Amino acid sequence: MTIPIALQNPDPEPSPVDAMPLDQAVAVQLHRLEEIHLFGGAVVPAIRPEQAPALMAIFGLGFTAVYVVFVLMFLNAYGLRESLKLNTFETVDTRASILLYGALAATGVIATLIAMLLPAPRAGLAGWT
Repeated sequence: MTIPIALQNPDPEPSPVDAMPLDQAVAVQLHRLEEIHLFGGAVVPAIRPEQAPALMAIFGLGFTAVYVVFVLMFLNAYGLRESLKLNTFETVDTRASILLYGALAATGVIATLIAMLLPAPRAGLAGWT
């Protein structure tokens, strides 16, 4: 099975996907995951198993970074609760959000550690944390 995937148009004027020329689209063959076939005939190697730990670490650190930003925003709001005139419910909700997003950030750290500690062929299991 082949699924065409449109790449970003290099022209300065953006064009919709349906108007994109075929030489700028990619066809991914799902039954042959070791290579990606471009419509122009070129073959690009897919991610190799030994690259999986680094890929999962990048994903895990990006996941962590997103939720650390949320934690910092809620910590800032909690620190300014007097000037923001937060009521009791809003204060408790802010504290709960700090814990929730902190737990999600910790999940990203755990996934990154799992990806780095597991053997390369099993590093993808870190995404199940």
